[in-house]
Amino acid sequence: MSGTLMASLAAWVGLWIAVGAGFVLMTRRGYDYIRGWKPTSAYFLALSIVAGMAFGDTLRHALESFRVHHLGFLLGLIVLQFAVHHVAHRFGRPPVRRIERAPHVYWLRMDARYLVSKTFEILFQQTMLWILVLMLREAGFGVRELTLVAVPVFGIVHVPIAMLVGRFFGIYYFVSSLFAGLIFPYVILTWPDGFLWSLICHWGYYLVSQLLFWDWESTET
Repeated sequence: MSGTLMASLAAWVGLWIAVGAGFVLMTRRGYDYIRGWKPTSAYFLALSIVAGMAFGDTLRHALESFRVHHLGFLLGLIVLQFAVHHVAHRFGRPPVRRIERAPHVYWLRMDARYLVSKTFEILFQQTMLWILVLMLREAGFGVRELTLVAVPVFGIVHVPIAMLVGRFFGIYYFVSSLFAGLIFPYVILTWPDGFLWSLICHWGYYLVSQLLFWDWESTET
């Protein structure tokens, strides 16, 4: 690898670690996806902008391909998720026992505040993913090589999360991260509007997970 690429990758890793460490400090002060959803949203939005500015040359292709209808599609997806939340709460209820066993798996509660704050965190994660994929593609990596890099990187990034949420959800997160490493580089580089679809896939993962583990037993007594 060239010295320039190594320096860029080091900056990328440093930013990722710094953002993660900052969020850990926030949670220790009582600000998480739900109780502190406003500062959490602002935090990840600000860091997405910082990442975009720091790696602006790398992100140029993604930004140039963005169109107004993409924004409309994303807004429609947000509306859909709020609608799903409403329907889920009307015909089901939170899985109380799972929540008690895994309090850090915030999406189990299907709280609208989480939907907002997690959206901005996903935006940051996707921005960092786009930067990594485009950076390595510019260095001559193909989809296969990118996948070989993405799979272990995604797995390593999710190890601390897996340790926090317990064995069951830890395995669920870790396996999901490996699968994401397999599909995201391919989607971003080969699909039309791949940047948009990688974001939708990431969003959709949490939506499907919420529905999968939701308690659909009748709420009537």
